[in-house]
Amino acid sequence: MNGKLGPKGSIGYRGRTWQNVEDEIWTLVNKTFQRYNSNETVKLRQQLFDELRDLAVNITLLTTEVGHGSKMKPARSCKDLMVVRPGLGDGDYYIDPNEGSTADAFLAFCNFTAGGETCVIPERERIPFRRWPYLVQSSEVNAPRVWWNVAYDEREISYGVKQGQIKLLRYFSKQARQTFVFRCLETIAAHDANRNTSDNALKYLGDDGNVHRLLDDDANYYIHKDGCQIKPTKKDRTIFTITSSGSRLNVLPVRDFAIGDFTHRDQKFGMKIGSVCFS
Repeated sequence: MNGKLGPKGSIGYRGRTWQNVEDEIWTLVNKTFQRYNSNETVKLRQQLFDELRDLAVNITLLTTEVGHGSKMKPARSCKDLMVVRPGLGDGDYYIDPNEGSTADAFLAFCNFTAGGETCVIPERERIPFRRWPYLVQSSEVNAPRVWWNVAYDEREISYGVKQGQIKLLRYFSKQARQTFVFRCLETIAAHDANRNTSDNALKYLGDDGNVHRLLDDDANYYIHKDGCQIKPTKKDRTIFTITSSGSRLNVLPVRDFAIGDFTHRDQKFGMKIGSVCFS
């Protein structure tokens, strides 16, 4: 049985604010330069203040449990990092959505300009522009397509991040987007202008394990430029972004793809696989 509460203790000392810390730094800086003409040392004075403030911030972060984007203390997401360290610029930071062991933390691109997007970078961002003979399919009607990861497994699309981390990023996010640049020669990417159809549009395997096709209803698609819609005899490109949200958020990232109407060896393509960005 618990006894009665004891008397209330005295109020402790009030903690210092960041304004107190900055005031103390300025006092130190001014003392350092008080023997010099202030007009000659304004820039150097400001530089010293900035360096001391950054040092104070880093020491404070190292002594707290808040993740701040380093390998030692990764943040849960880039949006969390933006709250903790609002002055950071866009760049690569360590992220650990499960907040457990830092062994599975990974380096992500944080797009603070876009509101704190966490962008997971593919391990291989570029597929070279050239012929890919193992992708050539039969010219028969409705012939099955050849999937990239099957034909060229040594170049498979991967992100170097554990699946559990991807799932948690989705849990903390409302939408995801991924942009691709498809370079082509006599190859269709999305719309086939000659046949006025999208039947030959790229098919892709989503992270949900299902096969989707560009311009279907399974996600939102934005075609920035479609230079591959008439099977050009000169090299061109199609740029498109896939955006998923709500119950279809798990469509991204893209795990594999297959090209339609890829029936002869003279056809060429290449692709830049963009980061998948969660927000």
